[in-house]
Amino acid sequence: MISEATDVLVAQLQKLKAEKMESKRIKKEEKAKKKAAKMMMMECKESSSSESSSSSESDCDNVMNMKEIKTKKTSNTCQETPLSLALPVTVPVQISEKLENKVIENAMLKDLTLVEEGSKKIEVCMGGKCKKSGAAMLMENFQKAVGEEVAVVGCKCMGKCKEGPNVRVLSEDGAMANPLCTGVGLEDVDTIVANFLGEGQRLFSVMVPALSSV
Repeated sequence: MISEATDVLVAQLQKLKAEKMESKRIKKEEKAKKKAAKMMMMECKESSSSESSSSSESDCDNVMNMKEIKTKKTSNTCQETPLSLALPVTVPVQISEKLENKVIENAMLKDLTLVEEGSKKIEVCMGGKCKKSGAAMLMENFQKAVGEEVAVVGCKCMGKCKEGPNVRVLSEDGAMANPLCTGVGLEDVDTIVANFLGEGQRLFSVMVPALSSV
């Protein structure tokens, strides 16, 4: 009887030992998987950051963050670039995908039929984040502001969607050539049109030297 009981206990101990070793092995594998996944995420972030930096490097000279102008106007102080010209952005009301696509289609059609080489043009970024932030509604407001004189078109991602919606004004006139405005809201439309496409160019030409001398 004693021998049989001993054999049972030994068998149970061996089983418990095997289960414990298996549990340790599973935990070790899970830990290794988590570590590998974490390293992959870090590599992806570094790669994404590097690509974003290289794609936007060439645009740094003429980039203006529209979200910063409110603070600058309130404090009445001039700072170095990025230069800001309008009020902080407010997210426009959401519009249906059908209406959004119609606005983009009309803008592209206008670009093909009315724009001549060397004429002025407003490009509105249609990258993923800019589009979600109301780029289509912004494009529609620019079209209303400039009428038939200036083409308003959608374009591929400008590489700065994190600060979107973004707008580039293509014009050989004014103090800055082809400026890129980031963080543009509906309330910024008139300011951008006036400064880069209207009488406001003369005012902007005076502002830039003053800012650059600070």
